[in-house]
Amino acid sequence: MTRRRNTLLQIFAAPAAVALASAAGLAAGLLGDGWWDAAAAAGLAAPVLAIALTRGR
Repeated sequence: MTRRRNTLLQIFAAPAAVALASAAGLAAGLLGDGWWDAAAAAGLAAPVLAIALTRGR
């Protein structure tokens, strides 16, 4: 059995996307009210959603 090597992009793509979504959610939470609150909730839910999706594997 041969083992396939992953590139750095393949390894860090998902964690970087979660980090960017979290940072965007934090920034949206600080910027204003109204639809900014919905954007903040969506961005800050990204890590929770990522954990929930990977726990089922």
